[in-house]
Amino acid sequence: LERDPKNTEALQLLATILLHSGKFEQAEQIFYGLARRAELEGVKGREGLASVYAAKGEFDRALAQTESVAKKAKKRAVAARLQGDIDLARDEVGAALKKYRKAVKKKAVTRFEKARIHNQMGRVAMAQEKERKAEAHFKDAIAADPLYLTARYNLGVHYQTEGEWGRALE
Repeated sequence: LERDPKNTEALQLLATILLHSGKFEQAEQIFYGLARRAELEGVKGREGLASVYAAKGEFDRALAQTESVAKKAKKRAVAARLQGDIDLARDEVGAALKKYRKAVKKKAVTRFEKARIHNQMGRVAMAQEKERKAEAHFKDAIAADPLYLTARYNLGVHYQTEGEWGRALE
């Protein structure tokens, strides 16, 4: 950012770090600035704003941003995944799964986003005691992005609950 303070990827990464550090206002400011830009940069900014609002529990504001993104960037998966996350937070499991299935089929889905979606679907399957589905989703998440450690952890937890200690420690 020192060399190029307008670098979209660097700003997006900084805002994401701030978001995950609980610094919502700072993240919101950066994402708001990105959202005012044209084309894909603006879409990424609105996705970021939706993430901030969802993290703050402001689900209606988050959904408004995801709906805006869905209209402008129909092929992107982030908005549908965020909508699924909000449904899940509201205990609307069926609606969440429907949105996750939609998101994972989008053409513009990154490996990381696909891994996040499968991980969420695996968590839902575990909660519903659908062990085979859970394992399949966690493995799909790892296949999509081998560096997504949350899915590896959740697969290990799955194996542990099944009493498969050796596989849990792999």
